[in-house]
Amino acid sequence: MATAAATAAAHRRRLRSSLRDGALGMPMLGSVSSPSSPKHGLLLPGQPLSGRRADAGPPTWVLGFRLLPFVLLFGAATYGLYLLVVALPPLESGNTISLHATSLHEVQALAATLQEYSASHFAHVLTFFAALYVWKQTFSIPGAMALNLIAGSLYGAWGTALAIGLTAVGASLCYLLSHTFASPLVRRFLIDRRPHGRVAHLAKRVRREQAAGTLAYYLLFLRVFPLTPNWLLNLASPVVGVPLPVFFLSAAVGLAPYNLVTTQAGSILASLTRIEDIVQPKVLLQLALVAAAALIPVVVKRRAGNKLQLDDSDEDGAVE
Repeated sequence: MATAAATAAAHRRRLRSSLRDGALGMPMLGSVSSPSSPKHGLLLPGQPLSGRRADAGPPTWVLGFRLLPFVLLFGAATYGLYLLVVALPPLESGNTISLHATSLHEVQALAATLQEYSASHFAHVLTFFAALYVWKQTFSIPGAMALNLIAGSLYGAWGTALAIGLTAVGASLCYLLSHTFASPLVRRFLIDRRPHGRVAHLAKRVRREQAAGTLAYYLLFLRVFPLTPNWLLNLASPVVGVPLPVFFLSAAVGLAPYNLVTTQAGSILASLTRIEDIVQPKVLLQLALVAAAALIPVVVKRRAGNKLQLDDSDEDGAVE
């Protein structure tokens, strides 16, 4: 009996020693030397997991799935343009529409083909041209200058109004697509990971100009003087807090001088058949409009400069 009692007492002492030393994998308060012990894997409330920041958000590949509907929309819009082209009947001249117009000669050839189609299918050609213009603006595809030349060639002064309206509509659709599908990616890669980059700087300026009530002037300045590329401004505006109505008006008004100059240039090129045509009153009036439009940026900069405090990064555009 005495031996059994001694054995039980020794066992209890060993058990108490094991619990005190944490040998059973249950760390005591005194044995925890850091907020998160690698040995026991304890995490205090609010501490990040596996070394990641608490505000890191979902992985990039998860955010990438948000772009899948955008890709489907792009495919559907492109297919719609294709259907508009193939729905046109063949021309007697044998000319066909080629959307790959990069040189001036190719632009003139495309304008001539659309002019030939427009004689008998005006509404169809107008619908196709508007859809093509909005498609390029919405998905930030280069080629706006070529389309403006064609707009001036086809519709003259109305081509300028058409280009201004379609530019604002296409840019606003790009704004909405970015807001719906790309905002987390833009915020992560262009703001959070580039705190001194161009978009981060834009976000700070937008907040400052909103507080001062001069956001519209600042956006107008950026449109007339594209220190930030227009496609990037369209993409980043919903993320940095630019309201859609202000964005729409800044795109329509701020890009109007560019649209006026390029559409009038297309109208002039379409009306010239010989060198003597340059001195015609209509052509001279168009050249005067182009010259007046070229002065608009100077006036805008002077008026905007009175209301905005433009810093060095705004003047040279070299934010990053």
